[in-house]
Order: sequence, then C-alpha cells, then structure tokens
Amino acid sequence: MIFYTRPAIMITLIVDIIMYSFTALVFRYYANTLFQSKYKNGIQFVAVFAGYALLCGLNQMHLALLNLVMWFLVNLALLYFLYSVKIKTALLHALMFPLSLMASEFITMIIFSALFKTGFEDIFQNSMLYAIENFVSKLIFFSFMIILIRIFSKDENIRNRNYLSILIIPLSNAVIMIVFRYILLEVEFTSTVFYLWLTAVVLLMVSSVFVFVNYHTTLKKSQELSDLKLEKQKSETDHAYIKLLERKREDMHAMQSDFCTQLREIQAMSRDESVKAYADALLNEMQESGQKE
Repeated sequence: MIFYTRPAIMITLIVDIIMYSFTALVFRYYANTLFQSKYKNGIQFVAVFAGYALLCGLNQMHLALLNLVMWFLVNLALLYFLYSVKIKTALLHALMFPLSLMASEFITMIIFSALFKTGFEDIFQNSMLYAIENFVSKLIFFSFMIILIRIFSKDENIRNRNYLSILIIPLSNAVIMIVFRYILLEVEFTSTVFYLWLTAVVLLMVSSVFVFVNYHTTLKKSQELSDLKLEKQKSETDHAYIKLLERKREDMHAMQSDFCTQLREIQAMSRDESVKAYADALLNEMQESGQKE
C-alpha cells in the first residue's frame, strides 16, 4: 500500500512481494489487452517485473509521495518503451494506475473502518490484518482495471456488456478476505496457520488473474473463429460465383455453337450470295471472338 504505518517487517515484506507480483501481472495483461507490444513476451515479462521489483524496493522506504511519483514514472516508462503508444496515451494510462491504487486503498480502509469500527491507524497495527486488507485493496484495484479495460478497449467483444460479469471473481474473493477478517477476531493464528492461510490467499489471487487471462484468451479465440467462419463464407461465396460464371460461359459457348451451326445451314441452303457473305462474316466474327476468350 502507499499510505500506512508498517508493523512486523518480515510479514509485510512477504505480503508486499506477493502484491507487487500480482500488480505486475495485472499491469501486463492490462497493457497487452489495450496496446500492441513492441517486444516478445520474454523481454516484456522481465521488463515489467524488473520495474515492479524497483517499486517494491522503494516502497520499503515508507515515503508515500515518492511511492506515488515512482508508480507513475515506472508505469509511464513501461508503457512508452514496451508498447506502441503515443506519449499522451502513455501519460493517461500511467496516471490511471496510481489513482486506481489509491482509490482502492481508501475504499478498503473505509469498508474495514465501517465494518469493524476501527480508525485508519488501527487498521495497520496488526500484521495479519495488514495482509488481509492489502489483499482486499488489490482485488478492488484489479476490478478497477477490468472496468478501465472495458472503457478504453476498441475490441467489440470486450465492449460487450457481458464482459463486466468477470468482476464477480475479484469481488467475491475480496468478500472471502473480509470473512477472514472476521475469523481473526475469534482465532489466534500460529505461524503454521498463517503460512497455510497465505498460500490459500495467493491461490485466490492467482485464480483471479487466471480467470481474467483465460477469459481474454477465450474472447480472442472466439474472435479468430468468427473471422475464420467469415473467411470461409466469403470463400464459399466466391467459389459459387465462379461456378456460376463458368456455367454461364458454357451456356454462351453452347448458344454460340448452335448459332454457328444455324448460320452454316443458312449458307448451305441460300442461293443469295449477299446472304452467304453476311453469314460468313458473322461466322468469322464469332470465331475471332471465341479465340480471344
């Protein structure tokens, strides 16, 4: 989180590493969905996680303003250098990330303060509570990113109303985290239970990203399948049109052949030289026309 007073350093460091890794994945899929990448996935992956590792390290200095500025600058650099975007677009989306992050953190603090009747400072005095509220804020942040993708994407599949149904995954996981908060009021966690709980939470976070990515992959494959069907239909239409033209051409040749036969019969039966000459001229013209085809 950007604004807090840190308890137990070891636990919060583990939580921060998990959260920054999660946020790096969110950033990567957000950017990949909206923009064209300049580099292969491997280079892009390393660059994004290196940038977020830097942010995670700077976050340990507990300087809120520095964290906020660096969030903006790192995301701006990643967008501008890794993706084919104009500087204005990069500035806009780089600004969206820290603003969405702050909004998710304040919403989380307000929710927990209202539910559990605690002040903002009390929220961060317990390392376990800090972890839970951090996870909830990142799931809300993830929901914001899904909404922003829906707003900015030009893909018709994503702009479909059903796209926002995917919000049920991160929001339901956030509710599960809040239930954990209730459990903490009654149960004393041992270190073993904590790490088991942390594993479960990580799996929930990963499942949120997995469903999101899988949904996008399904949309992409669905679009590709739709394009293939359209291409097949076009090919079948073109093939039918060509067959129709060939059939008409064959009919024309048959008619031309019959006409030539009739002209020769007229030539044979007629005693008028002008009629024979005219019929002969027509035959020559039709033969020349046939040779050109």
